[in-house]
Amino acid sequence: MTTDITCWRGGQNGTGILRAGMAAMSERARHQEAFEAAVKAQAGAANPNVSAFATANAGSGKTKVLIDRVARLLLRREDGRPGAEPDSILCVTYTRAAANEMLTRLFRTLGDWAVKEDDSLREALAKLEGRIPESYSRDDLRDARRLFARALETPGGLRIETIHAFCARILRRFPLEAGVVPGFTEMEDRDARALWQAAKERAILEAAKFAPGDLALITREAMNEGASSALDALKASGAAVMRFAERHDFVIDRMMKALRADLGAPHETPEEILATAMGEALPRDAIREALRALLTGTTTDQKRAEALEQTLTAETPEAIWAAYAPFFLTEKGEFRAQNPYTKKIGELYPLLPEYFQITLRGRLR
Repeated sequence: MTTDITCWRGGQNGTGILRAGMAAMSERARHQEAFEAAVKAQAGAANPNVSAFATANAGSGKTKVLIDRVARLLLRREDGRPGAEPDSILCVTYTRAAANEMLTRLFRTLGDWAVKEDDSLREALAKLEGRIPESYSRDDLRDARRLFARALETPGGLRIETIHAFCARILRRFPLEAGVVPGFTEMEDRDARALWQAAKERAILEAAKFAPGDLALITREAMNEGASSALDALKASGAAVMRFAERHDFVIDRMMKALRADLGAPHETPEEILATAMGEALPRDAIREALRALLTGTTTDQKRAEALEQTLTAETPEAIWAAYAPFFLTEKGEFRAQNPYTKKIGELYPLLPEYFQITLRGRLR
């Protein structure tokens, strides 16, 4: 009552303070309700008697739910039945870091139970399972305290592991059925990369010595990437490439022929493609039109015209391309940011921009 009188004394300001205080209290109440609902949902998902699927943002308590669920599986049941054996529980995660985090936090919980006084342990177990503290007998407390030692003594340790570790354990248990060598060990990614690099270098050296034609073919088809990069690309699709190679008896010529047929690509080398593009496919009439347009422009346009004229007078495909390419590419081989002519020329000859775009697209094909 005193608070109400004090707030109303301030007239309109007092009313504003009262409303703000009520709004803050309402907001806190909503947050408290949301928190209690989340805690209730976590407790429900941690109940081993139900099948649950938890999806939530990072840091929202998914790992805690999993740990609570495992802990409740290990505890003696309320009806007196013993809890699950530690080696009968499997927790599968995606990463080693997540597996280690779960294992550390679970052992921390079990370790705390091992040293708690009776009343404190009853409170902890009651909070976990949603029971009243007085419902836990001395036998319940004794079994809870022993869980830490039982978990430590479990052969092979608690099974909280990654998917890869779980699969590897199954393979080691049934090597003959899986068709793997008994006693195998998994290779780390770093070691696998080192072995691949060594095998790749050995393959290139052997090909250079015993099959120079095949190596030259691979290198030529890879163009600027080189044989090493080509092998890396093949490795990325290893299984599919192996099946394709087997169908063609591992003969590279047959494989290349089949690839060209599938892709509808002609059997041409880069040199042959350049000869065609700078020969019969070169738009000479359009180049002459562009020359006439550029010669009517500024000094810059006229210099461009002199350079473009060399595409009509050069004798070899390489020389023609050397004169032609600077209109579209920089010295680094990148596309030019601006047109190779001034704005006025582009306005006077509207077909000029279209011509350069067409020739550029044709060259890119």
